[in-house]
Formats: sequence, C-alpha cells, structure tokens
Amino acid sequence: MSKGFYRKIAFGLGLNENPPSDPLGWALSQLDSVQDIDLMNAPSLNEQLEFFSKMREVEDKLTVQFKHSAVEYEEARQKNYNKFGTGFYHPLEIHIRHKAALTSNQPVFERMYHFWTNHFAVINTNTLRDHAIGPYQREVIRKNLTGSFNELVKQATTGFAMLKSLDNERSIGPNSAYVRKKKSHGDYKRAGQAALNENHARELLELHTVSPNAGYTQQDVIELAKVMSGWRPKYRKEDYPDWKNPVHFDSFYHEPGEKNILGKIYNTKDSPVSPKDELFQVIDDLCNSVHCKKFISHKLCRYFIDDNPTPDMVEYVIRAWNASKGQLPAIHKAVIELAYNNPQYNRKYLMPETWLLQSAKILDIQYLLSEKNFWNHDFDTWPRAQYEISHTMEDLGHHPFIFKQPNGYMDQEKEWISPEMTIRRLAYAKIFYDDVDYSHKKKSNIKEYFESVVYKNFDNGEEIIKDLFSIKRITSDLFTIFLNRPEVLRV
Repeated sequence: MSKGFYRKIAFGLGLNENPPSDPLGWALSQLDSVQDIDLMNAPSLNEQLEFFSKMREVEDKLTVQFKHSAVEYEEARQKNYNKFGTGFYHPLEIHIRHKAALTSNQPVFERMYHFWTNHFAVINTNTLRDHAIGPYQREVIRKNLTGSFNELVKQATTGFAMLKSLDNERSIGPNSAYVRKKKSHGDYKRAGQAALNENHARELLELHTVSPNAGYTQQDVIELAKVMSGWRPKYRKEDYPDWKNPVHFDSFYHEPGEKNILGKIYNTKDSPVSPKDELFQVIDDLCNSVHCKKFISHKLCRYFIDDNPTPDMVEYVIRAWNASKGQLPAIHKAVIELAYNNPQYNRKYLMPETWLLQSAKILDIQYLLSEKNFWNHDFDTWPRAQYEISHTMEDLGHHPFIFKQPNGYMDQEKEWISPEMTIRRLAYAKIFYDDVDYSHKKKSNIKEYFESVVYKNFDNGEEIIKDLFSIKRITSDLFTIFLNRPEVLRV
C-alpha cells in the first residue's frame, strides 16, 4: 500500500495520528454512518430564511425611505445586511465544513461529502451563498449519504437551494390550473406569460444523473420540465403558511397529462400517478439507467483516483452499485478499494480546497477561529476576521459555496495547473507558516517536525527531507517549498 492512500481518500495523517494497522478497514468503516459534527451554533435553513425574510422587509422600507438618495440607501442597506448576518453565516459554514474535515474521525466520509456537494452544485444567486447553500449541503446532502443514490437525488433535486437557484418556481405548465384560471378571468396577458422553465430539468439530466451519453433530446428536457412544474421554493414567510417546510409541491402550477421522457410515458390513463409523485418516478428510472451508473461511477473514479480512470475501474463500481441496488456506502467502498489496490495511480492533482485541508491536517496548521472567537461579532459591522476564510477560498479559486457554473468545479489537473493558480498556492503556503504552532518552527525542532509529517504521509520521505534540508533555508521557505512539491500537489 502507498502512504499516499491517506491523502488520496482523506486528508492525510496528522502529527499526532499513527497509521492504522488495517488502512483499508479503517477507511471502509467510516462510510456506514453520518457522524454528527460541531455546528458551531449555526442556524438551520428555516432560521436562515427567517433572517432573509426580515431582511427583505426592512430593505423594502429602505427603498421607500431613501428613494431620492442612492448613497444613503446603499449605506442603510449594508447596515441591514450586517444586522442579518450577510457576510457572516457563509464563512461560519466554511468553518463548520473545514473543522469537520480536520477533526472528524471519519475523514474519508468528509471527502465523499465534498464530492457530492460539488456534484450537486448550487449557483450563487439571490444571496443563496449567505443564507441557504451551507444548510442545503449539511441538511440535505450530508444526511443522505448513507442511503440510496436514488433517494439522494430526490432530496437534492427538491431541496430549497437547488430549486431556487435554477428558478423552478418560474416553471408553470401552459395547461395548468393557474393558466386556465387566468384565462377564465380574462387575464390573457398573465396566462400568456406562464411558461415552463427548463433549467432544472436540463441539469437533472445532464449533470446529476444520466449525462448527455443517454442521448436525450430537447423534447425530453421539455417533458421533464413539465414533470417538475409545481415544485416551488418560498423565500418569504408570507408567501407560504407552512413555514416549517420552505419547499412544497403546488399542483395549481403543474402541467397535467402524460409525459414522454427517454421513450417512457408517465402518468398514463392505465397507470395514473399523483402529480407530486411523477418526479420521483422519473428520478428512479433515471438513477437506475445504465448511463447514470456509468456516468457517476466514472466521475467518482476520476475524482478520487485518476483523471483518466480505466473502464475496469468504472465497471468495478458499477458492479457494487448493482449488487447493492444503488446503496451509497457500497458504491463509496468500491471507490476506496480501487484507490487502495491501485497505488500506481499517484498523479491525481489535488483541488485547492483539498490541498488546503491536507496542508492543515498534516502540518497541524491552526487557521480556523474558535467558536467563541467566531461569534465575537456585533452584527453592526462587516465581519472581517470571520470572513478571512471566505477570502482564502475565493483567492484559491475554490470557494465551496460560490460555484461559477451548475456543473461545479472541474476535478481535473488542467483546470488547476495554470501559472496563476500555482502562484496563489505558493503565496498561501507562505501565509500558512504564520498559523503553525511556534514549537514546530523552532530551529531545534524543525527537521524533526518535518520528518514526523513526511515519513507517515509520503513514500519517498528520505528524498523529501534530503531536498528540504540540503541547504540552509528560512523556515517559512521550507513550508512554501514543501507544500508545492509535486508529491504534495498530487497524490
């Protein structure tokens, strides 16, 4: 077994950790349960939407109050944002995410969690980053990683943040009860404005399940959009009386009748389905498709093992998928087994967030604020200290809540090997030096410290130590050089 296994499927071994006697068993045992994590007093999605609703109420009043002064309006609006935690809560969510990665006794599970939050990427719109994406990842994706893939897709698809980011509330069936009512009242303008929104349907097919390899057509996208019409998120308290559930299905906006998706007709007269259950029936069929299994299995192998996984690797995961009837722990374990049994694949370039967490784990870098220090905020000013981690992730180009596109971040080397991204890692490696405990940086301890780090995490430990200490170097330069060595950047 390669020592790189701990970095390939987790974040490496920390200074005070000993290599497990059974590395594969250690890794596989982490995938059967969802460990509770320190939420650092983070608000739930319902609480966040309560903040957002109140924030918008105040903002509406400010629009009237300062309608003649754009400058005064912006100043007042910023104070309003500070008051309700815009700029505070999403760094808190990053702290929770990173603290779990660094301190959990299930780091392999945390890596899987990071994969799926990237797979179900939510575009940053309507301040979703600040109030909804973190809770969506924790409350929807994380909690469903020990069930079936089908159930994960259902929950992720109907999650508030996903529905909102893809504008599914704007999707109205052209023959829905809503349109019929408008026409009956002579409101032909609004009836004519009602239309299907294809965003969510397209992403469900293209990115989340079968991929374009399934050969779906534009008409399939339209038909799926009909199925998804009626699934609506609600932002404001007054929009929806059942505020305990900010997502609901409203048949008033749903397109009735049969739908033909990838050659199968749903909701026929002989086999009627409730409008709400149509979507779940379609998702089951998409998830059970051979195209979906191949697409997801390939993506998992590419993320954890190699940019170009072999057909045999993909087939190994598919067999585990079929044998378990799509249970995620079995699928995840198959990927881990492949990583363990194929140590020759050691050229996987780490994505920036994984590189940062690996650096922090193996070098004992303390860059996170304590819960007490994080909540030492008056909500009157911008949370500069708390926001620092968000700046770091943005600078590294890999903010876990600011996705540039709905397919998430690319996990291949060509995406991250550019001179600009390399320079950023060099700069942050030097910054990390300041967050290392002084006792590790003392001249009398520094070589022993690096030996403790290197020999348990790298196969070529002697070579690395020799290179680092072949000449006298400033201590901070040791960190910069080490964290940007090929063996550290790749695994």
